[in-house]
Amino acid sequence: MKRKAEKPELSELLVSDSSNTNQTYLWEKAEVRLVSGLGDRSAYGLPDEKGCIVLKMDNAVNMQDAGLKENDVIYSIYGEDIDSVETLMRLTNKYKWKKTLLLECFRNQQKLKISLVLD
Repeated sequence: MKRKAEKPELSELLVSDSSNTNQTYLWEKAEVRLVSGLGDRSAYGLPDEKGCIVLKMDNAVNMQDAGLKENDVIYSIYGEDIDSVETLMRLTNKYKWKKTLLLECFRNQQKLKISLVLD
């Protein structure tokens, strides 16, 4: 019994590379990044870790006109959840023909619907 206790079997530890969690991307003239971690969930009042945070939109007049603001979290487009920046880009391209995106966003822990006219 003592021998077994001396050499316990350990499960393999899997470590994911989280170095890109704060990487920013350009989306329709705005700088965005993916929501990551409980800190973002708490800070933005999100129910889970989905969505992209709008960091800067200096030249995005159409976004400003639609009522989108910096630090808003784009949570879904036409009801389809944003779980990655790639999904944000894919859904934007999917609905680009409509010339308008219906966004569900979070601002100050409140859910908003924003109609964004694309350039």
